[in-house]
Amino acid sequence: TTRRMRAFKEQCPAAVARIKQFLCGPGFHSAPPKANNDDAWNALLSRLRFDAIRDNRTPIYTELSKHWKKRHTPFEQFAHFLSFRDSMPVHFTLNMLTHGQKPALVAALCGDTTAFVLLARLGFAIP
Repeated sequence: TTRRMRAFKEQCPAAVARIKQFLCGPGFHSAPPKANNDDAWNALLSRLRFDAIRDNRTPIYTELSKHWKKRHTPFEQFAHFLSFRDSMPVHFTLNMLTHGQKPALVAALCGDTTAFVLLARLGFAIP
């Protein structure tokens, strides 16, 4: 996993800084876990209900396969879902779910109001 983390840092050099800004920014103060601490990242994924998106536990379809989960570390998975916050559609969308709306909708469908409020404070699109 260390080799994969090095490769990930080479591909996305700003990823670690962005994740630290995300975790320690306004509305959400917690120290970011070490990149190779899989248990802490899995706990963070489940706290924000990103694991429900990854595992397709709601009626909202995601294009992630079961092989994607195996090939990516929890840190890489968190970085992937973090990118949803900044993804905005280029054109006006009507009756279509965008990546930016998925985390909040999944948290609402799971009935987890804490995750929904955290996602709203973190700047995710709330439909």
